[in-house]
Amino acid sequence: MSEAISSGVGTEPDAGLGVVQSEPDRRSVPAVELARRGWSSPLAVFVCALLLVQSVTGLWIYFLPFSTAAQVQLLVHAVAGLVVLIPYLIYQWRHFLVWYRQKLTAVMVVGYLLMAMVATCMVSGLVVTWQSAVGPRVGPVWDWIHVVSGLATPALLVVHLGLALARRKVAWTRIPAFRMSLRRFGYRGVAWLIGVVVVVVVGAASLRPPSYEFDVPADYSLSAYVDQVAEYHGNPFAPSYARTASNRLVRSELLSNSASCGTSGCHEQIYHEWLPSAHRFSAMNPPFQAVQKLFAQEREPAETRYCAGCHDPISLFAGAKDIHNQSLSAPGMKEGISCVVCHSISSVDERGNADYVLTPPRKYLWEGTTGWRKKISDFLIRAFPRQHLADYDRPVLRTPEFCGSCHKQFIPEALNRTGLSPGQNQFDQWKESHWHKDNPDKNLSCVDCHMRLVPESTDPSAGEAGAVRRSPDDGKHRHHGTIATNMFMPRVMKLPNWKKHVALTEEWIRGETVIPEIAHLW
Repeated sequence: MSEAISSGVGTEPDAGLGVVQSEPDRRSVPAVELARRGWSSPLAVFVCALLLVQSVTGLWIYFLPFSTAAQVQLLVHAVAGLVVLIPYLIYQWRHFLVWYRQKLTAVMVVGYLLMAMVATCMVSGLVVTWQSAVGPRVGPVWDWIHVVSGLATPALLVVHLGLALARRKVAWTRIPAFRMSLRRFGYRGVAWLIGVVVVVVVGAASLRPPSYEFDVPADYSLSAYVDQVAEYHGNPFAPSYARTASNRLVRSELLSNSASCGTSGCHEQIYHEWLPSAHRFSAMNPPFQAVQKLFAQEREPAETRYCAGCHDPISLFAGAKDIHNQSLSAPGMKEGISCVVCHSISSVDERGNADYVLTPPRKYLWEGTTGWRKKISDFLIRAFPRQHLADYDRPVLRTPEFCGSCHKQFIPEALNRTGLSPGQNQFDQWKESHWHKDNPDKNLSCVDCHMRLVPESTDPSAGEAGAVRRSPDDGKHRHHGTIATNMFMPRVMKLPNWKKHVALTEEWIRGETVIPEIAHLW
């Protein structure tokens, strides 16, 4: 806005909705009357009300925690910003023509600053909205410009209105018509704001997301040793060490649907790398299914949780590894270690046997759906990525201990009933190797080899700050195919992209692979 708010063109017959008078007519009208007409203008009220809505919703989104109400306000913010654009330009131009020949005052100086700030905010808002709609992410520079101009605009607006009212103090205290115009302006602005509050409250109440966590059922089976072995007490997922932060079960639909990550205009590259990976087929491959079935028959279904912590976490956390479920699987099982499962792990312990804690993410509105709802959800994630990053971009993901929580396995005494028996243990083998050094610059961890950097990445997560041999703008992402692992299953199961996956592993085995970022350490 500009000083138009305090003194824009009015609703008098000769002014209409801000219709510009001729130069002689304008000069013949006293400034007080021009100001009164400005406060009375429906166009001024409409523009000011929507800009007030923009300020309130923008401040809420920026300063208050993530919530359904915040997402509804973001949608209101985006729609109101598009709606107000043309009316504001019309209003600002007419207001400028009315007042620019007046004597320069503090009100006008602040008004010009406000006009420039609103223009900056609108242009950056259009860019941010476009980037959020078509992806893959909002540019940090445009985001910063929009935030700064968005914070400065309401501050300048308050100063502008305050100076304008102070300048016309005599008029609004002594002239009834002027005072009435001010009151109507205020009432109409408040009415618009109340209308938006109603929309937000109703929208937030009607769109409240379902709870994806639920209590352990009363008939859920637990092995006898769960109460006998101290380290398993209170863990419904024992004998796996895996657990959720709340110790409750998690619906499979929250942890599955990895395809939504690959169809959002964001993570297509990573999704297609993951499709033939060992993490993807960890639960559905025939050998695992055969072993699990035999294990359930010879021992009990509940003991298959021991394997599920690493191989089939979706079924484990959904409570499917139970005597009441003949298949021992939950919907989404074929995703194995899905995108959400891996990125929702909040803490780990290197002792292995799936010793990690999973903190379920908070879903955005309509996240994981299809059609127009998915487009809105993708827009919300890109425009308001705070919670998305908090849920899925955890520092623990970059540590070798994260890998070690599953890539270190032993059979506990509770299972073999004779004593602890070590199993596969790639993590300790790595720790004892010459790749694990005290010097971080020479140390090679799991991801350096098995998740090589992919140059010229189109993924919004490309670049990484604070990591060795990485930079925030290196334009690379970690390859999610976990190359140089099992290449037999992708071929046998004819998984998507298996040929490329196998070729990369064969090149590695033949010694033909060069990983530039670590080539000097080989």
